[in-house]
Amino acid sequence: MIRLFNAGSLVLTLFLAGCGIRENIRPGSTLEVDNESAVLVMGLSPNYRFHLIRGPIKDNVWERPVVDVPEVNLFPNNGYLIVKLKPTAATESFSFSLIFPEKGRPYGPCQDSTAPTFDLKGGAVNYVGDLRYTFDGSSLRYEYSLDETKARTFLNTNYPGYVDSLQVKPIKLMKVKSNICDQRTITVPIFIPRR
Repeated sequence: MIRLFNAGSLVLTLFLAGCGIRENIRPGSTLEVDNESAVLVMGLSPNYRFHLIRGPIKDNVWERPVVDVPEVNLFPNNGYLIVKLKPTAATESFSFSLIFPEKGRPYGPCQDSTAPTFDLKGGAVNYVGDLRYTFDGSSLRYEYSLDETKARTFLNTNYPGYVDSLQVKPIKLMKVKSNICDQRTITVPIFIPRR
């Protein structure tokens, strides 16, 4: 289990709440992928809202982008996140920028923490594994597992046309470079009119 630390301000959270893909692919949909697109399949529990973001990798460290605009911003459906995205380049990976437990502020990876990262291959359905989060009121932890049989059963039931294109691309745990959790002073000018 790895600890994730509290992240971001209320203003940033409100701004980002409307960004990114907001729905899973509809069950029964026809698979439409090519070299410029990929499907992500990831088991997630419990049913928190998750933000995924693409960030560069340098010296085997995932860099959380300063402009934290998520590509995916949604809740899992039947325990899985299943979305269509652009594949990753060799110099980048996806990870979670923010996770929203049932109550309280969002949490995300800070400097020198370890985060689950993953790559997506174009023209394929990419199963990256399963993450289970636990929130104790002050910290958020996760456990990672890989259950291809369970993922195939989920796809057979909900997305039968996706199973033949399934590829397993396991999550990689990577150290994070980020200054988003640093304490900052924000100055807000207040203008008082003269009488």
